[in-house]
Amino acid sequence: MENDRTTGQPRERSGFELVSPKDVLSRNDLTREEKIELLKQWELDLRAGMQTPAGEPPAPPMQSTLAEILDSLNALDARSNLVGHAGTE
Repeated sequence: MENDRTTGQPRERSGFELVSPKDVLSRNDLTREEKIELLKQWELDLRAGMQTPAGEPPAPPMQSTLAEILDSLNALDARSNLVGHAGTE
């Protein structure tokens, strides 16, 4: 099991649960850099989960969450690591 970087506790016991990208923005116990790191990793994880076998579009909730992640990165004046994807320019 992986440990939470800020507390050193196992993730499931860290008390660090995020429901939406906006939750990351509202955390006062995280630095700007930590927020950006979390959002970028969330984006990568989400994009990996959006891959469909036949190239079909992802389910709408995933698209909505991706837009929220990109908006949150923008609010932190950060950009996606994935150049050339919609919403990253």
